[in-house]
Amino acid sequence: MQNERARYLADHLAALPSDQQMAMELHHLAGYSISEIAERMQKSKASVAGLLRRGLEQLREDLKHKEKELRQGRLAISNPTRLV
Repeated sequence: MQNERARYLADHLAALPSDQQMAMELHHLAGYSISEIAERMQKSKASVAGLLRRGLEQLREDLKHKEKELRQGRLAISNPTRLV
């Protein structure tokens, strides 16, 4: 289950626009500060903060959608006569 979650997150991270993806990877996976990312990406700190915010919002939405699908799938399996 853990590997499935990691794979799902990696897939959705890869689907983000390239700037958001880079900022997210540098900050959350590599541990760079917003200042360091701004310097590396040649963007303002506010711009990097916006990229991170939008990236997180998108991932949250994707995960909510996936969670809803999983719940519906469990309901369908646990009660095969119920229409989902």
